[in-house]
Amino acid sequence: MKSFNNIKKYWVISWLLVSSFVIAFLLNLFPSSEWLLGLKDFAIVIFILLNVSVIWKIDNTLKYLLFFEFAILVIYFLVSPASMAGKAASLRQIIMPLLVFIAGTAFGATVEELDKLKKWICYATVFLGVIGTVIYVIHFWDYFSLKAYNEAKNIGTSPQGYSYMFIEPLGKGIPRMVSTILDPINLSHLFAFTLVIGYTEKKLGYFALTFIQVCMIATFGKGGFLELFLTLLLLFSSHIPWRIMIVLWLVCIRLFLFVLEHHQGVLIHMQGIFGAIKTASPFGYGLGLVGNQAAMYGHALSNIPVGDTFIGGIIAQLGVVGFLLWITPFAYFIFKLKFDRPLKLLLISQLATAVVSDNSFNLLSILFLMLTVGATLNTRFNESKKIVGNN
Repeated sequence: MKSFNNIKKYWVISWLLVSSFVIAFLLNLFPSSEWLLGLKDFAIVIFILLNVSVIWKIDNTLKYLLFFEFAILVIYFLVSPASMAGKAASLRQIIMPLLVFIAGTAFGATVEELDKLKKWICYATVFLGVIGTVIYVIHFWDYFSLKAYNEAKNIGTSPQGYSYMFIEPLGKGIPRMVSTILDPINLSHLFAFTLVIGYTEKKLGYFALTFIQVCMIATFGKGGFLELFLTLLLLFSSHIPWRIMIVLWLVCIRLFLFVLEHHQGVLIHMQGIFGAIKTASPFGYGLGLVGNQAAMYGHALSNIPVGDTFIGGIIAQLGVVGFLLWITPFAYFIFKLKFDRPLKLLLISQLATAVVSDNSFNLLSILFLMLTVGATLNTRFNESKKIVGNN
């Protein structure tokens, strides 16, 4: 019975990995039912409520830290003059990584359960790659319109019915792999996570790792590429002589400056974070008044040029003080993960990527990472309790 209860927890991850595709299908049938987009968030909340008896037993320090964080964000929500839809969308984006972390603690009762989660994530990633390859090869989006889905999300739609981000603007345009996630950037982050965990913990063989690498390249997800590159560079830095490391960093900086000069998209990302820093204030301009979410609902302040950066959006909305409060739980996670270097570096790298990318901290981008962080820290806490109990 206990084994069955552990297995049935995976419904929430399974649903989230296919939810975008299912919701797109339902919106084709019921195009005015925009409430369907909330089914992803609803699943996370329901899962947390169903497992509250397990989640409530997490480390008290974590518990109080999260309560304090949520209370601060609720205050920002209440005092913001933005529309209800705009500030609700911004709150959802900012709070989602922590909700996924909380959900992840339900998978960390034992070391065996944590190991099972990591294996399941690796197999699920291979599944995403297989489905993504089939969709990619048969040009599925020529036959299945995503117009209703994109319109419900206020995303620009091509004449063919899919999002413009499904095409990488190189040459005449190259299709990007999106699988059931329907977002190449989100998918690239999932692939990056699994490549690191699958390799460092030997959860996947070389064939599977190579297959995922090829799939990741097909996403053209620069956020995922950056996350993977930073993680591997930091992970293997201890094995590289310091002189070579200096050369590598200088080469990386020069390469970045070259890309910045020749790639308009990267330039937009950098302008966003610089704009956020330049216009930063102690307590921000208000939740739902700055950033992509505000722009989607037509309430973005035109004089605050944040653009496509997650961290920049938080600084602009919550201010320097609000940002420091928001980042505190993540700093705590990183400190507590000192025993799991690959996972700690993945979290650091994804936070660094969030400086120049808004999508890098979306629900599906951080799904595998924050679930595993939550499960790992809860497992560590439970194991420490057993040691104290035995003594």
